[in-house]
Amino acid sequence: MQREWKILIGLVFLIVLFVLLAPKQGPRLDKVTIKQVILQDLSHKYPNANTSILKISKKTNKNNGTYYEVKAKVVLDYQTPCPKRMHIYYNYPKQNFVSQPPEYITKNCKVCVNEMCALFYPEEAVIASHTLPGTGYVSEFLTQNPNTQHTVSQILSGNNILWFVNWTSGNQSIGVQLYNNGTIEKIVR
Repeated sequence: MQREWKILIGLVFLIVLFVLLAPKQGPRLDKVTIKQVILQDLSHKYPNANTSILKISKKTNKNNGTYYEVKAKVVLDYQTPCPKRMHIYYNYPKQNFVSQPPEYITKNCKVCVNEMCALFYPEEAVIASHTLPGTGYVSEFLTQNPNTQHTVSQILSGNNILWFVNWTSGNQSIGVQLYNNGTIEKIVR
C-alpha cells in the first residue's frame, strides 16, 4: 500500500511539473478577435469619435513570434468644418512597452501647408473646401450658417480624381469641387 502511495504521489508530482514547464500558449490571435479588442479600446479612449480599422498586417518579431500590426482611424468632430483625423497603431500582442504616438492627418484646421498639397482623405477635403485660396465665399457661408452639415464624395473626371464637398444649411447649400492636389475646380452655389 505504501508503494502505491509513492507511485501516486510521484505521478501527481510529474503532472504538476509537466503543467508548470509546458510552453504557454499565447492569446488567441485571429483578426476578428483583434478587431473587436481594438475597437473596444478605441471606443473607450475616444467615446465620441468615428473609429474603424484600416489595416491588419501579420508580422514576425525578432524572436520569430507572430503578432499583428493594426492601423486604426479616429475622427473627432467629423460634422464640423474642421474634423480631426488621426491614425493609431497597435501591436497585438504588445511587442514592447513603448506605444507609437498617433499620426495626425488633420489638425488645427490646416491642410496644404507645404508646397506639395495632396488630399487623400475626406477630412482633408472638408478643410480645404473652406480654407484654401479662392474659398472665401464658402468660409463666409459657414460663418453665417453655424449649423451647416457637409457631405463628401469623390468624383472621377477624366483621369483626375475630384473631391466634392457639399455644405448644407436649411434650404441653402454650396458645393466645392477640388482636385486631390488642392486646386479648386469650381464652387457651385
